[in-house]
Amino acid sequence: MPSGGARRSSGPAPDPNALRRDRKDDAEWVTLPREGFAGDIPVFPLADALGAETDLWVVLWRKPQGVMWSKLGLEFEVAAYVRAFLESVQAEASAGLKTAVLRMAAEVGLSLPGMHSLRWKFSSDEVAERREQRPSSVKDRLRVVK
Repeated sequence: MPSGGARRSSGPAPDPNALRRDRKDDAEWVTLPREGFAGDIPVFPLADALGAETDLWVVLWRKPQGVMWSKLGLEFEVAAYVRAFLESVQAEASAGLKTAVLRMAAEVGLSLPGMHSLRWKFSSDEVAERREQRPSSVKDRLRVVK
């Protein structure tokens, strides 16, 4: 049995910044572009698409995960998620459907646990990070560090 437990998602999520690398999680992490997917959005593949489905479809495909969906050919999986998600937000939706949608989100990498299990991470915006770290006033810049 592989380390981590009897199920794929049992145990803590892998950490791309872990210092200890002697584990058997040799799979590489995929860095997704923070700006999102810039390619052509595929046509919604399911029959009888509603306007809300095509709107959500476009929004989701512009996310960074769209890069991997395109590479892996996950159009039907994402379309099934879109349809199930829109059904799950209805007042009469069952708890089972809502649970299924949460699992589907993880399987296509839309949730943080799903991204970790797929070993996807977002690229960092180093310029924005440095801008946030900058002192905001002259008084802050001149403050003595204790």
